[in-house]
Amino acid sequence: MLCLRRSIRNKKNAALFAGYLAQWVDIGFQRPALVKEIVARFSKSVRSRLPLQDYVYLRLAEGMIAMSEEATEAAIRHLDFVLGLDEQTDDKELLAIANFWKGRCLRMKGEYDQALAYATKGRQLATELGHAPMAAVMRVLESWLFFQKGDAKRALQILF
Repeated sequence: MLCLRRSIRNKKNAALFAGYLAQWVDIGFQRPALVKEIVARFSKSVRSRLPLQDYVYLRLAEGMIAMSEEATEAAIRHLDFVLGLDEQTDDKELLAIANFWKGRCLRMKGEYDQALAYATKGRQLATELGHAPMAAVMRVLESWLFFQKGDAKRALQILF
């Protein structure tokens, strides 16, 4: 942990690390406070010099932090930034996670139809990548959304 406590200035891939760590934390490794601590080390001047890919992963991490704090509007703003660059990136894993997390945020807001569209898009991308475990987690969200919309039969079909 000592290396995480030092300044991140000039630390290559630190923002990418924050984005990947956010994914690990989301599935239960450690606590969101760890990601929040790391993201807080990115000053405005450091952020302004990040390559676009690094900055996008930093925004993904910020989206996860906001989502974990149930600040859904803030989370959606971060995730919309990431998703807004879909034409400029070929990083389908990044887009799969961002779509999935936005779907989760929209579900928290009770916007089930929109949430379902994002969850489905995330699952499709994960499936294209061959990430079966990731796609399975996303199917659980899809199933839950169908259940919440009153379609228990479709909810069960998705799970099996």
